[in-house]
Amino acid sequence: MNTKTKLTLITLLTLTTLTTPTHAWDPYWDPAYITEITANPPSPQPASTNITLTANTWSDTILDQETTGTIYQVGLSPEYYGQTFVPQENNVKEVALWLTPSYSSPPLPFPVNATIWDGPRTDPDSNQLGTTTQNITAGFYKVYTFRFPEPIPVTPGETYIIYAEGEIRIKGHYFHDSSTIDYYPPGDLIPKPGEYHGDFWFKTYALKDMEFSFSLDDKETWTPWTQSNTYQWNTTLQDTGTHNIQAKVKDITNEGIITETWMPLEYTITPPTIESIIQLIQQQIDHKGTANSLTTKLTNAQKALDKNHPHTANNIINAYINHLQAQTGKHIPQELAQTLITIAQYWLN
Repeated sequence: MNTKTKLTLITLLTLTTLTTPTHAWDPYWDPAYITEITANPPSPQPASTNITLTANTWSDTILDQETTGTIYQVGLSPEYYGQTFVPQENNVKEVALWLTPSYSSPPLPFPVNATIWDGPRTDPDSNQLGTTTQNITAGFYKVYTFRFPEPIPVTPGETYIIYAEGEIRIKGHYFHDSSTIDYYPPGDLIPKPGEYHGDFWFKTYALKDMEFSFSLDDKETWTPWTQSNTYQWNTTLQDTGTHNIQAKVKDITNEGIITETWMPLEYTITPPTIESIIQLIQQQIDHKGTANSLTTKLTNAQKALDKNHPHTANNIINAYINHLQAQTGKHIPQELAQTLITIAQYWLN
């Protein structure tokens, strides 16, 4: 059994239309979907196995904050400057900046870091909330998108700061103090570069709200959105046979239509081995004569299998089942007897 099943996605579009969201939508938005579902330990496993299911999802981002207007000013060197912004969403997943190498930059390509802070980085009480790296690949101004490994939780309406670190210049709107133009009123350069004020050219993107679920044999549990692209679920599988596991994600399209995408995974639980049942009988059945008779039958059945005599082994297993039925409620508790019979019947099948 391949433990990493990737199938064509099935998308269900319902006709539920929702109220238009208040945030700005990017025009090129795709629904979230499952990229991978895995199980650890891998299938197959014996009964009562504890497994960890992991599903990775891909979710498009939505535009949250941006500088407006036409960029025509040359860039500033950003080593000492940040850009304040006030998010409307509750996370920052990506930041886009318009960058070019500085006059003293190393050969292409070279890395640049983008960081998000909750205050000026010169303030000892400020905290860096997230960082990511992007390579500068062109010798001219180009928009680079910095995607953080995980969405950075932020509080809508609070002020945060974007910093870009590297041998670069960053494009934006920069004016003398006498200018009344402000292309991003909620924020500004920090600190102000001398007699200038203005803003970086930037865009911030948030990971879109979605719901996620794992289901086991059609029993489904939804998980609230957790600002993550990875979901895990720990469960114990008891029944032998093939279990149908499914990872599903719900999302809302640009037009307010609910979409669902899912990916299945089959997981097989094999019956216990004859050796493990012999140990169980010795531990659970107090009547020594009954326990010895049962374990002897199972030992002989295993010997027959080892000699490639399955017909003989089946006859011995049938005799073993008859013995269990005869002793049910006598020397063998009823529940234990039924479990042993079910396992033996699975061996025969």
